[in-house]
Amino acid sequence: MTTPHQPVYYTDTYITISRLSLYAHHGVLEQERQVGNEFLVDAILHYDAVTALDSDDVRHALNYAEVIDIIKRVMKTPCNLIEHVTANIIQALLTDLPMLTHGSITITKVKPPVSAQLAGASFTIDFSRS
Repeated sequence: MTTPHQPVYYTDTYITISRLSLYAHHGVLEQERQVGNEFLVDAILHYDAVTALDSDDVRHALNYAEVIDIIKRVMKTPCNLIEHVTANIIQALLTDLPMLTHGSITITKVKPPVSAQLAGASFTIDFSRS
């Protein structure tokens, strides 16, 4: 005998992309823009996934492969500041993914040119569709 399922109320649904490693040419210094550096991108992207939960169909989900392709495309264009490239990624995601409602993007420059030992320097933007 099976027990009936209790109703579930989903309060938020999102995908997370963790530590997407990309080589890019962002930086204020000419050396950074010529030689490049490793960057890590973290994304938490919220959308209504209830239909995907029921359908098991990628057409109803925020496809993380598509998200990664968008991030990679934007990262190819050099910027002086990681703040600027972060904003460019958000704009591209919101333009290309209409089901995206809000989220957070963090970009980390793994080896910034500073006179200190550190794992990286990061910038984060939390955003929502207006």
